[in-house]
Amino acid sequence: MNLNYLVAVLCFIFWIVALVDCIGSSNPNKVLWIILIILLPFLGTILYFLIGKTCEKRSATSPSERSERDAIDLKSAPFVES
Repeated sequence: MNLNYLVAVLCFIFWIVALVDCIGSSNPNKVLWIILIILLPFLGTILYFLIGKTCEKRSATSPSERSERDAIDLKSAPFVES
């Protein structure tokens, strides 16, 4: 089997995984990422996994949820008396 075929198959699998992952994600820019992955298969896939996944993680919790979580953590933290 030629190495070119193996690389092509791996790129295709990577492209499909990115597309399926993007479709199932809760990313606010989902449609934009799907279009980018389809129109630029290799570059769009790499960019999605480098940038799109990190944007999704950051937007997973809203600022109010983060401040509420931090307030709860501060209430349960033991205080050190000097």
